[in-house]
Amino acid sequence: MCHNIICLKGLLIFFTFHALNRKNPGVMVHQSATSFPIPASHPGQRPRRGRVWGLPVMMCILGIPSFFWGCFSGEKAGTVTDREWTTYKARYLRPEGRIVDTGNGNKSHTEGQGYGMMLAEHYGDRAAFDEMWGWTKTHLARQDGLLSWSWIPDVSGTGGHVDDPNNASDGEVLVAWALIRASKRWPDSKYAAEAQPFALALAERLTVQSPHGMLLVPGLIGFQKEGGRTIVNLSYWIFPAFHEFRELTGNTVWTALDSSGRRLLGIAKYGKWKLPPDWLFVDEIGAVGMPPKEQFPQEFGYNAFRIPLYLAWAGQASDEALLKPFVEFWSEKQVGGRPVATVGLDDDEPADYAAPPGEEAIYLLAQAVLEKRPLASIRWPGMVEGDSYYSATLLLLAKAAASDLAK
Repeated sequence: MCHNIICLKGLLIFFTFHALNRKNPGVMVHQSATSFPIPASHPGQRPRRGRVWGLPVMMCILGIPSFFWGCFSGEKAGTVTDREWTTYKARYLRPEGRIVDTGNGNKSHTEGQGYGMMLAEHYGDRAAFDEMWGWTKTHLARQDGLLSWSWIPDVSGTGGHVDDPNNASDGEVLVAWALIRASKRWPDSKYAAEAQPFALALAERLTVQSPHGMLLVPGLIGFQKEGGRTIVNLSYWIFPAFHEFRELTGNTVWTALDSSGRRLLGIAKYGKWKLPPDWLFVDEIGAVGMPPKEQFPQEFGYNAFRIPLYLAWAGQASDEALLKPFVEFWSEKQVGGRPVATVGLDDDEPADYAAPPGEEAIYLLAQAVLEKRPLASIRWPGMVEGDSYYSATLLLLAKAAASDLAK
């Protein structure tokens, strides 16, 4: 972060003195540098030589070294900043290591713990990582090696309990992925060994074969229906995590899941924009469809909009065709210059409100990847006061993905 700040500082100093010199040569005017926007660079255009006494000295002391150190030190534009991480922790991380879902009664989920651990690793914040992992083990661990997916605080706010002991496979994937990534950042740890049981339990207990390949069942209870139907959620296919699971365990089930997820995304195209729904069924003879709306909303909604994040993060050029429908939809349907949040897949009726910042960040990432633009050119939305945990988390994860892809 400090390199980016230094780079910005150098640019601000340079253009501030340049602007002041043009407006009032020979006179030092005391104004904040932030009152002057940083001009866009134009190839071949040189700034005019300044006439403010002391400018060359000031530039040498503050501007030019800062500019070159910050801009050529290897730090990539678009990565998560310290200020954003500090803000995120202040808003969503409790001192005991619990990520709170501010849009859902301050409950905690395995998904949130996994996302928080991912961000802590991305930041290099081992203390926060260990706090979250410790709380997860203490409060959500089940005897079978999986995790209870939902924990609710009590009225006093000092305690709480598991309110749904069922597991959620995306939560375990995220926690295990965070542990694997942490083991690479901090090799002295036991994180890789702690990730192994999750990968094993998921492979053995949360996968089933189908005519379209291996399926990842969302939870142990409630998703395998009568008539041989399995309900799946394609946003649980976290493609870059599967690659690392295969590297860790050598188990080919993760390669099979990687393939089946892309195959199902090629099939599950509904409505005008050919988008996948939040929930999908696959039956034993190979039929694929949306479950009845009495069971699950038939929409591209707050689950499915994570899919392009994971596709883009996987970094495979062959996924461009799968990314295209998401980008086309978000580019076409906007509210106030921002993509809409959801769309009904049974009636093509888009929401009349804009996507939250986290969803918008996923759109911008997918768009840049699809258009093969430098990820440093993405103009990310900012963190918004009062934004939900879910949106803020996905905003920072999109930036983390961009940082990974730029390496």
